[in-house]
Amino acid sequence: MGAFSYLFGVLLGGGGAGIFYYGLTRRHKYTLIQDTPTSKIRALAMGLVEVQGTILGDKTIEAPFSKTKCVYYKYIVKEYRQHTSKDSKGATHTSYNWDDVNSGEQSLPFSLRDDSGSVPIDSKGAEFDLPVKKMFYQKSGVGLMSFIGSLLKGAKPDPAELMPIESEKGIIANVGDRKYFEYFLEPNENIFIMGTAALDASNKNVIKRGDQDKTFIITTKSEKELIKGLKMQALGLLIVGLIVFAAGIALFAFHPF
Repeated sequence: MGAFSYLFGVLLGGGGAGIFYYGLTRRHKYTLIQDTPTSKIRALAMGLVEVQGTILGDKTIEAPFSKTKCVYYKYIVKEYRQHTSKDSKGATHTSYNWDDVNSGEQSLPFSLRDDSGSVPIDSKGAEFDLPVKKMFYQKSGVGLMSFIGSLLKGAKPDPAELMPIESEKGIIANVGDRKYFEYFLEPNENIFIMGTAALDASNKNVIKRGDQDKTFIITTKSEKELIKGLKMQALGLLIVGLIVFAAGIALFAFHPF
């Protein structure tokens, strides 16, 4: 028992330190955004910049379920599953959760336009902070095998098999039911970007993920909303990280190997 407590304390302390460090990275991002002025595209300087404007997409891809034309999409699939476990006394406990079973994303380069001009955006490696745009529901057994088969083949499922929903409220779930979430960016959508302005191979300006400062955020939120969200994330992660780290240290100290 002592060896287990020792190992668990070490793992708990390490996990808490990791959470705390991630909180520090979120804090760094919101202070960086807060301290960086928003630039007009025509007046871009090389290095870390903030810009906001409208998406120009000469080429588009389709979101997998809604078939919406976009320059970026991400999807998450959740399935309602039953979990059975036994406690130390041998009693069986059953719980039900929505588990992530699949996800994916794809992006294309696009351009951003404001009232002073436009600039290409190399979106590779960006952190996309977007709300859910579309939700779909699938009852267990309805097209499920064809969906699994299509995923194994690398294809997208047939949207006709999915029921669009506006909200998750009021749904009575059964084991095997699935929910599908889509996040995407469409042409003509207004967005805020923080990234690195640099010169491309043809000596023209482009905004991308930097080699030195790797902060690269693309979001439909305003700068104020983004800062508020990052601040709350950072605060929560720092507090949780400290609590988990302290619990690990206490377990380690009071249950030596």
